[in-house]
Parts: sequence; C-alpha cells; structure tokens
Amino acid sequence: MTNSDSNKRLAENWVGIVLTVISIIQGLAFNNLVTRFPKIYAYTLATLDPKIVMHFVLSFILLLRVFQTYVTAAIDYNDWTPRFFDIILIFVVGALEYFLFAALTTPVFDVKSFHLRLITISGFGLIGYLNALVDLRNKSSLSEKMISREIGLQFVNIMGVIAVMSISGLIIFAAPLTDNSYSILALLAILMLVFNIIFSLTTTFPKRRTSKLEPQ
Repeated sequence: MTNSDSNKRLAENWVGIVLTVISIIQGLAFNNLVTRFPKIYAYTLATLDPKIVMHFVLSFILLLRVFQTYVTAAIDYNDWTPRFFDIILIFVVGALEYFLFAALTTPVFDVKSFHLRLITISGFGLIGYLNALVDLRNKSSLSEKMISREIGLQFVNIMGVIAVMSISGLIIFAAPLTDNSYSILALLAILMLVFNIIFSLTTTFPKRRTSKLEPQ
C-alpha cells in the first residue's frame, strides 16, 4: 500500500476514528464523575449547602459540551483533514476533565482549586475554537453561506468560553465569597454552557421548515 493510499483511507475513516476515541474518553470521564455523586448528594443533604452539587452539575454540563462539540464537528465537517493537533487536543481535554472532577471532594471542597482547573480546560477549549475559526479560511469546499454560519457559531463559542473563564477568574482572584454566591456563579456558568450547546445544535442542524402541503 502506497502512502497516498494510506492517507486516503485515513481521511475516509477519520470521522469514525474521532467519534470512537471521543466516545471512549468521554464515557470513562462520565463514569469517573458519576461515582462521586453519592458522597456529594449525602453531603448536600446533611449540610444543605448547594455549592458542591452545583459544581457537580457544572462538571456534567461541561462534559456534555465537550462531547457535543466533537460529535457536531465530526458530523458537520465531512472533509475534516486528519491532524496531529486534533488528536493531542482530544486526549489533553480528556485528561483535564479527570483533573477537574478530582476537585469535587467532600467534606472539604476547594472552590478556587476547582476553578483554577476549569479555567485551564476552558483555555484549551478557547484554543480549539480559535483554531477552528482560522481553519475556515482553508475550507474551499464550503459555500459562503456556510462559512458565514460557521464564523457566527465559532464567535458564539468563543464568547461562551470567555464568559466561563471570566466567572472562574472572578472566583479565583476575588476575596472569599459566600457559599450562595459561589452557587449562583456556578449556575451562571451552567446556563452559559447550556446556551452554547443549544445554539450549536440549532445552528448546525437547523429545523427543516415544512408547509401544510408537505407530508408530516
């Protein structure tokens, strides 16, 4: 088999490879996260402190966001060119998810440590979105309408990451806040990620408009 044949087969199977690797890494990360829930649930019931359970939910939504981002990209970009950077980023983000989830400890939960880790993983996410934005210049197969759509999508993605990083930065560098304040800030980060997920899905897979004359 020649190098050109190998490259062609790699390109043809690239999306499947990415989806398989992402599914394995995110599945293992999800298992790591949910095994922490019983202790978090018991602690929250005993103390009535919502801080750690809100950060657990934030971690879960972040995991969904990472999975959704890669699955959407893999399906949307049929001509996704295999690159070493993409493989590295998949494993780095997966490792950072484990690092983030390890901060969800009871009875002592260090919220600043959690957000130091969150701002790190958000930084890698920002790099990924900026890289996707730059790559649009090389997508000669895309129509102007699709490129415009993708630029808008990546802009919203970038703004969402910056918003989450701003929340983490506030928690890290501000004077100690109340537990309720930490919970509210975590909720704001959750809402931002949920908005990004919904916006990404509705932008990439818009609803097909139907008229009364079309079969339902």
